[in-house]
Amino acid sequence: MRIATLTREWVMLFSFWLPQGYIHQIHLLSGFGVASILLGYMIYNYVFSKNTKSASITKDIFYLIAMVCIASGFLLYFGYSDVSLLKDIHYYSVVSLLLLVVFHIFEKFVLVGFSSLKEIFSLKKAFSKKDGFVFLFFISAFWALYTYIPSDSSQKLVVEKIKDDIYIDINGNADEDIWGSAKKITLHTYGGANFNNGATDITIKSLHNTKEIYFYISWDDSTKSTRHLPLIKTQAGWKLMQNGFYRFDEKMFYEDKLAVLFSKNGYIGGSKTVHLGAKPLKDKPSSWHSKGYHYTEGGDMADLWQWKATRSNYMYVADDCYIGSADIRRVGGRRYTAGYHCDPKYSGGFTMNYRWYKRDIVVPKRVPKNIELLKQYQKTPTNDDDVEWIIPWYDYKPYQYAKDNYPLGTIMPSVIYKSNREEGDRADIRAYGVYKDGRWHLEMVRFLKTDSKYDLEIKNGIYMWVSAFDHSQIAHTRHSRAIYLDLKE
Repeated sequence: MRIATLTREWVMLFSFWLPQGYIHQIHLLSGFGVASILLGYMIYNYVFSKNTKSASITKDIFYLIAMVCIASGFLLYFGYSDVSLLKDIHYYSVVSLLLLVVFHIFEKFVLVGFSSLKEIFSLKKAFSKKDGFVFLFFISAFWALYTYIPSDSSQKLVVEKIKDDIYIDINGNADEDIWGSAKKITLHTYGGANFNNGATDITIKSLHNTKEIYFYISWDDSTKSTRHLPLIKTQAGWKLMQNGFYRFDEKMFYEDKLAVLFSKNGYIGGSKTVHLGAKPLKDKPSSWHSKGYHYTEGGDMADLWQWKATRSNYMYVADDCYIGSADIRRVGGRRYTAGYHCDPKYSGGFTMNYRWYKRDIVVPKRVPKNIELLKQYQKTPTNDDDVEWIIPWYDYKPYQYAKDNYPLGTIMPSVIYKSNREEGDRADIRAYGVYKDGRWHLEMVRFLKTDSKYDLEIKNGIYMWVSAFDHSQIAHTRHSRAIYLDLKE
């Protein structure tokens, strides 16, 4: 139920009673445990009670729904069939089981009375000789399942080696013949906002030479979204167009993105970087959106690449970031990000066109020298196909309140490109994406090994995950199993 809070807002009503932290491992282990207990109990009933009939039809319904829950859970883990449908089946089977438990307790109380409570909590009954079969089977089955299905179970992406002198243009088209020799995998990712049923298929190809690794990644997205929190002139002044940014969970006025995570291990939950809940860190600030934080424990680090359709794409880079240990709380900082940080840079990049964020009003940093520059945003404020929602620094001038004579309803971009592109560690990844035929097509390249302490060397034994964002800030798609990189020699 804690994992469900990521996509089902109503579950947040029960957030106070739900566990927090690295839940995915607990969820996986409990799945193995429940499966083992149920199988053991069913065999027990067949061996010792096959000539008796259940006194309650509730039990039979419970067994049926429990088997559906377990089967859908394993299918989800291994990525079979339509994950979106399985996810709903798995979720509703869990809710049904909870309701059945409550109903069964009520049913027993009505039929038997208070003595039913004594039956539930009787250790003597639970550990009778005959029932010991269930306990032994549970231990054996649990150990077998846990050993056979390790928590870092992964799928493989073969990365073919190419010659150093083969040129690949990072233009999003992947039109070089050499891409035809690259092996591809397709993942059905789920749980994101705005996508059809919250899911999208992500296809990945990769090539490498002795120095660099290339990725060609494409995914379904029914709309091209490049607006990033535009400013709009209102009666009270300028404000951001948003419906969730005030709690860092914007799902409307945001750009499309793709994130790629690399780690030395393939544990579920994004290499143990996903920690759920409003306050998974007791001595740190609560999460604004109550969904959790990304951070690592034990000194580990995960390398995070983030391509952004507006803030980075026109600079032909992807943001080079990382996830490390939970940071200290910094005085004056509005948003605490735990272990999520971007690599340092020397200069350049983008900045936001407001001086300090407030939900009701903001003060712009710069406005256009020529109002004609804003025409394209007024004509098609909801159509991103042919509009670049960025502000070139030298085409705009500092904002002055006394000269603010823009008409009410005027829309203006909020992303300012500085005088030069990003330079330094943060710009290690060259990338460019194009949108066509209902899909994003993205090419990325980085040195296999950089000089940065914030980057991982890409080599055999590295795992990766991919997540797509459809004009959403944090509500991205996901997949359970890691991708293992197999770099050919």
